[in-house]
This record gives sequence, C-alpha cells and structure tokens, in this order.
Amino acid sequence: MTARDGKRITLHPGRSGRATAERLAFEDELIAIKPDQIDGNAANLPELIEAPLKAAGLLQVLRPDDPKLAFYLRLAGRATLAACRLAEPGTGPVSVDFGLGRVHALPRTEDDALVDPIGLTTGIYAAMAARDRETSEALAGVDLGLLRPAGVEVEKWAIDWAQALQGFVLGADWAGEVLKQALEEADPEQYPEGSPAYAWCADIANPVIALCISTAGTAEDFNTALRAALEAHRTYYGERRFDPPEYQENSPAGFIALGPLAFAVAMHDRGWPITVESDYLPRSLIEPAAKT
Repeated sequence: MTARDGKRITLHPGRSGRATAERLAFEDELIAIKPDQIDGNAANLPELIEAPLKAAGLLQVLRPDDPKLAFYLRLAGRATLAACRLAEPGTGPVSVDFGLGRVHALPRTEDDALVDPIGLTTGIYAAMAARDRETSEALAGVDLGLLRPAGVEVEKWAIDWAQALQGFVLGADWAGEVLKQALEEADPEQYPEGSPAYAWCADIANPVIALCISTAGTAEDFNTALRAALEAHRTYYGERRFDPPEYQENSPAGFIALGPLAFAVAMHDRGWPITVESDYLPRSLIEPAAKT
C-alpha cells in the first residue's frame, strides 16, 4: 500500500439528488438497450459513450471503488473507438466488441463524425483508467483529421492535446513538444474571464496537460501536478458559475476526475507511488488490490 501525503481532496458540494440509485439504474438501462439499437442505427452510439461515463461517476459517489467502475470505463473507451472506426473510409459494417457478450456489426452511415478530438481524449482516458491497453492504443492510432463533426468548431489546442495524448500512449518521442505547444495554446486568457471556455481551459484542460508533462519528471513532480489538477477539477465542478447556469456541480462527469485518474493509473503501473488521496480518484482502479 502506497503512503499518502497531505490533505484528502474531497468531493465538491452539490444540490440534493445529485447521485441516486434511480439515476444509476437509468444509465444501466440505457447501457442494456443501446447496443441492440446501435445494430440498426449507429447514431445511437454517442449515448453508449455517455451512459457508462455517467454511471461510473454516479457509482463512485454511491459505492466508492465498486469493481464495476472498470466495466463502465472500458465500455466508454470501446464505444468511443467504435465511433472513430465509423468515421474511417471504407464499405460494409464495422465490427465492434464492446465486451457485452457478442460482437456487434455497426452499419456505416453518411453522417458526420460522432466524436470530436475532445471526445477522443475522453475515450483514451477511460481506456487507460480501465487498463484496456488494446483500446487505448487503437484510439492512439486514430486519424484526427477524420474527427470533424459538422457545426463543431474544434480549437487548435484541443487537436494538439489529442495528438499529444496519442503520442503519450504510444511512447512517441515527439509527444513532449506537442504537449508544450498544447499547454501554451490552452491559455485561458484568450477567452472572456468567467466564460465556460475560460473555466474549461483554466480548470480542466490546462492542469491535465501540465500533469501529462510532469510524467517526464519525477514521482514527486507528478504527485504535485496531480494534486493541482484535482484541486482545479474541484474548483470547476464545485465553484465555477456560468450565465446561463449549467449546474455542473451535479454532473456525473465531475464525480470522477477522469484525466487525472488515467495518468495516475499509468504512472502507478510504471512504478511510481501515487500519494494523493481524493474522492475523485477511485483507489481500487489505481491499486487494484487495494482495500478501502
């Protein structure tokens, strides 16, 4: 068991009813029915990405460190990969194994990409956290040029961050330079202070990119950056207020810090101690043998 340091970073406060067994049951029902719907219409695929991510967050609040967390995150990663595969040129159905008992053949469509570069990074985080190496490496090989949903403007920093994350997964020498470039581009000051874009860069993107950069340093550097990323995550979901209100304090996405978790798992597996304690980090995923 790894020694811990400092004060535990607790879950941000929220409104009543933010995590209930009923909400979790609803997401589980979607997970049960969506695979069959996808066989006939791949446009349902985004819901199979979102539902397990929401379920993972809700489960972490209701039953911290429940073993089913890994299942949810693995499913989200594989569903993201399926969306990427559908964006690739080709004919005929796309075969996908979601890990649900059978291989699905998804029909290709003429629709736009179902996932953008930010969605790709989320899928990689999920696969990394679940230790689904095959899926994370497959996502790392996706051509980002194919992920351009109509009507979605993707910032250059998001594209560079996705590319750098792909490089991290693959152990590419060039990833470090792209990381530094993405960090410079994700400067929150380019957006109006108080805007959602400002908050996202300041509290989510920038700290996680810095965390990835810290993996080139020491374990102490990494844990310092990990604490900073988790504190920023807590600020975003617990303190930021937007107009019109977004009520992100009750969003299941905020109950697990997915990016920091992914890197914590990766660096633990490289032999580094993860000394930061937080409600946002399922310790059972970082140290699978850990008991809570």
